[in-house]
Amino acid sequence: MLRKLTLLVSFALLAATLGTARADECASTCGAAKRTCQGAGVSAFRACRADAAQATDPASRRAAVAACRATFKAAKQECVGAIHDCLDACNAPPPPDSCAAGCLADGRTCVQGVVDAGKACVAACAAGPGKLLCLLHCGQQAKSGLDACAATAQACLAGCGGSPSGAFAD
Repeated sequence: MLRKLTLLVSFALLAATLGTARADECASTCGAAKRTCQGAGVSAFRACRADAAQATDPASRRAAVAACRATFKAAKQECVGAIHDCLDACNAPPPPDSCAAGCLADGRTCVQGVVDAGKACVAACAAGPGKLLCLLHCGQQAKSGLDACAATAQACLAGCGGSPSGAFAD
């Protein structure tokens, strides 16, 4: 549950991070962040399902797989919600030469770096029995990276003194 909440908060902050891009650039970055989020969820689901398969009792195994599916479904919905928030933020950018615009541009660069690193990590996972753990590790790294981008952007925005509406610093 805490993981889900952390993911949701991270992507809500990430949405604020993406606010100043041109519409096509912003949508592309939001989509890449969503795919990274969903990839992390898929990796976590596969690892959870592999753990569930180790249960010796069939009823326990079914219950564990059902719990994995429920967690995955919730994580997937959070990713979809996050992209909607992200795209909404694209439509309400701060003034171009403002402190907030600088923070948000840095945030987009950070997110793109995380996406690029995630793609490279996944590409480096060799086929075979260790691939699932490798993919899970990539997903965890991506989530940590997105969390760090969101925290950095939030700290930067807080240093700007906020906006009159509070839309960019909250």
